[in-house]
Order: sequence, then C-alpha cells, then structure tokens
Amino acid sequence: VLLGLLEWSRKSELSADRAGLLTVQDPEAALGTSLKLAGGGSAEETDLNAFLEQADEYRSQGDLAETVFKVLNLLGTTHPFHTLRAAELRDWIEAGEYERILRGEYQRRSEPDQPYIDDLKAASRSYQEEAKE
Repeated sequence: VLLGLLEWSRKSELSADRAGLLTVQDPEAALGTSLKLAGGGSAEETDLNAFLEQADEYRSQGDLAETVFKVLNLLGTTHPFHTLRAAELRDWIEAGEYERILRGEYQRRSEPDQPYIDDLKAASRSYQEEAKE
C-alpha cells in the first residue's frame, strides 16, 4: 500500500506542475522552475533545452538492469526527479492538453461525470505506457 501511495504522491506533483503552468501561462517559466529546483543557476548560466535533453536521455537509455535501478531509485520518494518533471510537463504541453484547457475544452462540474470504468481504462493505459518506457 505504501508504494502505491508514494506513486500517487509523485503523480500529484506532476498535477501540481500542470496547475502551476495553467496559473502562470508561460511554458518556459514553468519548465525553467524545474531547472532551477534541480540546482540550476541563473538564466544566463543554464540551458533549458540541454536540461530537457538530459531527461530524454535518462528516460530512453539503459538496459534491463539500468531500468530496474531507475525504478528502485524512485520507489521510496514522494517527488519525481526535476528533470523528469520538466519532461513530463513538456510532453503534456506538446500533446495539446495545455492548449485544450486554455481554449476551455474540459469537463465542467455541471456536466455528468464520465463512467468510472473509463477513468480506470485511461489509468491502465497510462501505466502500461509508463512501464514500456
């Protein structure tokens, strides 16, 4: 149960990053925040693109042993690594979700909830995709 709660905690941090972006409505500033939190210096001393490339390399490289190590490295944590947070936020932006919400295309409280099973299927697909990575 604890590992599940820790995973939920890490996912909630990604939701917080999305909420932060929706608040400031400046993708570069939102992504730069993760860079700063990761220990980046001033804007003149850092390169956001290089930071995001690090995240892409981390997510894509590695054999089975390295993949297991990556999972074990996160197991007891409540927060994802800042590079991964930035990459997840960038992926969310590039998938069009950010713009969709800004256009007002989201479920309203006055609208009926979608069936619970649809949420479970979406979560299952998400975890399957994450496991493949």
